[in-house]
Amino acid sequence: MPAEYLLGPTQFPAGLFANDRHAELSAVIFSNACSISKLNRVAISGGGAPEGYRYTRLGHFFDRTPGALRGIPFCLDITGDEYRGLWPHDYEPWTAEIEVFHNPFARHPVSSIYYLKRSTGSRRTVNGYADRFMRRRSYGRKL
Repeated sequence: MPAEYLLGPTQFPAGLFANDRHAELSAVIFSNACSISKLNRVAISGGGAPEGYRYTRLGHFFDRTPGALRGIPFCLDITGDEYRGLWPHDYEPWTAEIEVFHNPFARHPVSSIYYLKRSTGSRRTVNGYADRFMRRRSYGRKL
């Protein structure tokens, strides 16, 4: 039985893009990665790391293996070539980890060409694994 409303007190209808009822809404753009850690990583991976500190990011890469229940653990130096190589511009951009949910019934759709030209290539893979992270943490530690 399909859900009619999302859980919560607002009783927001489910199936936002299931028909043309919300044709005035072109897309939903979402990110759960706006954080102090992200703010630090963008500047540091772009070459703004103060000397005398080490910056690492640890977490889990998405594992595309059928049946995988956990990600693939990683611990990378944000200033290192391996980490910078994950990103198309050789640094972590603000737009990484942004999700865009397009409304197929939109009166004025968001152009996929516009979006793709400005995207970060967040579906780029490294060693067969997507560079999207399941868990995100970064630390600045004094050497």
